[in-house]
Amino acid sequence: MRIVDERDQSFESVTRSLPALSLYRWQEEALSEWRQAWHRGVVQAVTGAGKTRVGLAAIELAHQRGRQAVVLVPSLALAKQWVVNLRTHLPQMKVRTDLNSSVPWDVTVTTVQSAMNRASLTAVGGLLVADECHRYGAESFALALSPAYTWRLGLSATFQRNDLGDEVLRDYFAGVCFDLGYQRATADRLISPFKVAFASVPLSSKERTRYVEVDAELKHLRQVLVQRFEVVSDPVGEFLKGVSALAEDRDPSSGGGVARRYMARFSERKSLLAETQMKYMALAGVSPAVHGAAGTIVFTHTQKSAEEAAEVLGSTGCSAAAVHAEHPIDERESRVEMLRTGEITALTAPRVLDEGIDVPDADLGIILASNRSRRQMIQRLGRVLRRRDQKLARFLILYAEGTVEDPFASGAIPDFYDECLPFAVAERRFDLGANQLPQLLEFLGVSADATSARVGNEIVEASGERASGPAADEDARLAETEPVAVIQPTPEVVTPFSRFLLAPPAMFARCTADVIHDYLHTLRQYPLLSAEEEVHLSKAIEVGLYARHLLETGGSSHIEVTLEQLWREGELAFQWMVVSNLRLVVNITKGYVGQGLDFEDLIQAGTEGLVRAVHKFDFTRGLKFSTYATWWIKQSVTRTLADEGRLVRLPVHFVEKLRPVDGLRRRNDQTWAQFLLAHPEGLTDLEVSGQDLRRMATLSRSWLSTEWLTEEVADSWVASPVGGADGDSAIEACVDIVANHAQVHQILAELTETFPVGVFVLKARHGLLTGEPETLDTIGRMRGVTRERIRQIEKQALELLTHHRVVPATPPEQKSSAKQKAKGKIKATVNKGAATRGKSIPVVRPAALSKSVPTPQRERRPGLLSAKFQKQLALNSQGPAAPRRALHTSASEAWPTVGAAPRRALLEP
Repeated sequence: MRIVDERDQSFESVTRSLPALSLYRWQEEALSEWRQAWHRGVVQAVTGAGKTRVGLAAIELAHQRGRQAVVLVPSLALAKQWVVNLRTHLPQMKVRTDLNSSVPWDVTVTTVQSAMNRASLTAVGGLLVADECHRYGAESFALALSPAYTWRLGLSATFQRNDLGDEVLRDYFAGVCFDLGYQRATADRLISPFKVAFASVPLSSKERTRYVEVDAELKHLRQVLVQRFEVVSDPVGEFLKGVSALAEDRDPSSGGGVARRYMARFSERKSLLAETQMKYMALAGVSPAVHGAAGTIVFTHTQKSAEEAAEVLGSTGCSAAAVHAEHPIDERESRVEMLRTGEITALTAPRVLDEGIDVPDADLGIILASNRSRRQMIQRLGRVLRRRDQKLARFLILYAEGTVEDPFASGAIPDFYDECLPFAVAERRFDLGANQLPQLLEFLGVSADATSARVGNEIVEASGERASGPAADEDARLAETEPVAVIQPTPEVVTPFSRFLLAPPAMFARCTADVIHDYLHTLRQYPLLSAEEEVHLSKAIEVGLYARHLLETGGSSHIEVTLEQLWREGELAFQWMVVSNLRLVVNITKGYVGQGLDFEDLIQAGTEGLVRAVHKFDFTRGLKFSTYATWWIKQSVTRTLADEGRLVRLPVHFVEKLRPVDGLRRRNDQTWAQFLLAHPEGLTDLEVSGQDLRRMATLSRSWLSTEWLTEEVADSWVASPVGGADGDSAIEACVDIVANHAQVHQILAELTETFPVGVFVLKARHGLLTGEPETLDTIGRMRGVTRERIRQIEKQALELLTHHRVVPATPPEQKSSAKQKAKGKIKATVNKGAATRGKSIPVVRPAALSKSVPTPQRERRPGLLSAKFQKQLALNSQGPAAPRRALHTSASEAWPTVGAAPRRALLEP
């Protein structure tokens, strides 16, 4: 109990003394979680979100309790940054950087290389802040993790190492206590909004031939190392360690020669992909984007490629400089500062800029050496994601098509992309071998110039024969750049489609608090389908449906067991068709995030559209299923947004017009008032009139709650005559309503004999069935047809009304007498009620019937007739002499409605 109280008191103390740090909400939560975990744990957060502030808060907390703190960093550059932060935010602290100094100190900042040779730098009970703690799982660096530090805080963007070092770090820090992913960072605006572009470049004919040779040899050597020399294949870190140890053995029979040959070929393949001339040509092609960027960082694989990338950019007029380990520290810092001050527009560097260096603010990152390392990709993306007002970060990934660095070659994109792409503003793939360089530049926000046009044509000409298919294999995960996966024995394959005879793997094999991450993680187990597989599954679905029909009708001579098997295979094919295209749903729906529905709801709506597409897909037309399904998915998402994305539903056709208009307004950074002033006559390009534009502005206003009115008005609602009408006028209006209803029912009674379906639709559309007007979709479901068919029926019924005329059943004088009697009865009823309560009762009359209210403000009520239609009814009752044009006009405008209307005329009295 004493420890718990001490912990709580210390936290309250530091919380009161940390106003200068200006912690974000997530940083406060992370510090609280670390404290609740007995001051042990790792705070994992995306690069650029501000992990250092959490470490500073922990140091202040330790200082309040009289504990010294040690900060471990992997490089001298990062040590300098920590010293600057400590002296800026915690000036009262005594900071030590020289381990041999005897001056009293509160915080020591040192590298892990210096600390691993010392047992402990503080007395028992001190605090250890391990920045980039994932590095300290290595066998030598782990010596710096002394058990004397009872308070332990690790900071990292990617804690997992995928080797035995994970267990070392987990035992020391007790795992991750707080995790900040892209979802939370994007929602809290801790990082800049970003877009990602994937651009594939083809290898030249010579490069492709050499790549195939090296890749085939690597596969053979890897199989020999694992099977003959028993090198552990998993985890990947242990495989690399085993290959390195075996390569040092010079015994001819030990396999050292095979290991050395494997490492040489592996290095050759990486260099071939990293230094292909096609990527340098593509870099020259995107030089307009580099010119227009606030700062660009080009990530390469080798020092040689960094120098060549800088020369390529320089040849296009961009000032660029290379930064790598061969340069002295002062020279590196000088070149980084040149980018900060704007003297150069781009930095090209291998891994030296991935982590540990505070790079200047940049908004464009280009990767020339793509790989599947989650840690490296997060670090590199974090270089351009630091928050700045009005900043949109752009990330371009160049990769050799159909190789191990192709993120789409294996059918499942790496984990990193599953984590970040759903929260990107936009994401697209481009094929530079198909001359899509202009589209890529447009996506990056610039226009193509003469240089990019020339480069695009050169890439197409130099590509030669394109790769026939993806060549990715397990080597795509080796080490931090490309680790090797476990080698599984090749199963016996009966048919190319035998895997579809089994049910797809279950969804959500694991469940955590992050549902989106679990869902995206699950989708990786469903590989994408080839064109042949799509045709096979479509055929199986049709065969299954026909087998089901034969089983239900019983009119087949086939064996029942065979039909049941075909039915089951059809159902399995349907499941495979759906789950294999769920990633298409995610890619499409993420473009609709922020328009009124959560991402989970958008995925659900898109999945419904995907299921409908599978049902209606016809493989005989030769279309690719993804092309066909995209339309259904988008339609389902947009319809769901129109139905559920707003507090008050708007018609779907109106929402489809509103969306591009609102997007244009947002891009111009204008309010609706400013937008209306800028476009008083509407938008001709979008076919939006000025009246429609003003209506959009009105309906786009924020909704306000009226609950606060409850206490203000209480029971003070008072009814009053509409338009100042007296009792006689109100009675007259009620009599008119009754008479007009009789006329309507008489017209519809004649039409019922010739077109009963049309009468039903008209009554439902205008509230004569239930008192409320029904939508086209609702009536369509009632009749079992589409909304478009209901619209056609409604139009046909309105046209047929022009051929009907009503013969009055009662002479005018009798009608007038009946009208007077009805008026007398209503007036007597009103007077009787007034006498009972001792006051007059106002008759609340719909605004549509009040002639004193201007036309645009008239309120439409279901089942009530406009004054204009009353006039046309009189013309209709006069017989054949009535003008048909006027009768047609009255019939088409006779049905006032509330809400969505299929015609503009129905919205006008």
